[in-house]
Amino acid sequence: MLALASLTSCVPNFQLPNDGVKIEVQLWFLQNHTSVRATWTGTLARVTEDAGALADADDDASAALAGPIDVQGPELVRFPVVDDLVPGRWDITITIREGSTVLASLTCRNLAIGDGAYDLEHPYIVRWVEDGSNECVADLGMPDPEPPVRDAEVTSMSALPSADFGALVPITVSVSSHSDFTENIAVRLTMQPPTGAPVSFQEQIATVVPSGSGQVTFNWNSACAGPPGIYVFNASAFVPTDSNTANDSRSRSINMTADREIRLSNLTGPATVQKNRPGGTQFTVMVSNSGSQAETGVDIRFTDTSSSGDPTSNSVNWLGDLPPWNLTCGESAVRTFFHFPNTAGAGGGHTYTLTLSPAAPIPGDNPTDNVVSIQVTEVP
Repeated sequence: MLALASLTSCVPNFQLPNDGVKIEVQLWFLQNHTSVRATWTGTLARVTEDAGALADADDDASAALAGPIDVQGPELVRFPVVDDLVPGRWDITITIREGSTVLASLTCRNLAIGDGAYDLEHPYIVRWVEDGSNECVADLGMPDPEPPVRDAEVTSMSALPSADFGALVPITVSVSSHSDFTENIAVRLTMQPPTGAPVSFQEQIATVVPSGSGQVTFNWNSACAGPPGIYVFNASAFVPTDSNTANDSRSRSINMTADREIRLSNLTGPATVQKNRPGGTQFTVMVSNSGSQAETGVDIRFTDTSSSGDPTSNSVNWLGDLPPWNLTCGESAVRTFFHFPNTAGAGGGHTYTLTLSPAAPIPGDNPTDNVVSIQVTEVP
């Protein structure tokens, strides 16, 4: 808990007829808040013995912040001073809201406001302190509080030393707090790929008590992230007015290797093909690059195998984008072609087969899913 200095007034009694004491309520915020509204009311619990001369002084008071206001903690917020009040023991009720949420609602009871010798020139300060106890204190001439110690540290990072692109890569960041109060530590992660600009991840918050620790995990979807190589991740912990920035960050490297895979699927068309059909017979096939990088110069071969000895033909016309294709990372597209069977022969059973043929061998590619076939019957 933040300690507050308390000064005892040694100012002699300079009372004038019908003049009373002053009260200023202060709010000592330690965290950031938005749309803060606050009010206070005071009632006299007991009159000071020598206050009888202050016949016109008030025995109740109230004030409100000109709000709503945004607070950048630590920050001391002052209410307007209320004067001409009866010296004595006061009960001060303070209510603080952030939007519709009540941050504090408490009554500081039996506070000595000018109890005994009192000062007519300076206000008695009633201060609410935002911490675990949400206490309030009062004194004459209380100094502004010293800024609290604030220090967040990244203590460790954990991640696999290497991974294949396409995996969900977890990166765990552990932090600790050396602050005087509970901190909402903003943990920020950036990634430097082998080439290009750094990439920032969405910030996460770790709520950590004094001398405590916490952790957050970032899950990186590495599909199509970039070229293979060393990816450097940097984690930083942020709190306002951090007193020791030397311990705010750590780095971790991950060697990302390519996951390369092209495939064919879903070859569809009619079960019966007419040999002399004008314009040919339409078929479709799915061509996919499910790897982590672009593939270039991917061609496709068509073969026709006859079970009846009927003459075969490789007469195929592709619709739209013609092979060879450049396939972007993660690209999947339905390709359409028209087949023109050889008009000679009686027809019968045929197997149409498509085979992907990349311009160069693709390391790690599974060749068994580069081939797809369909059974048809050709009729005259």
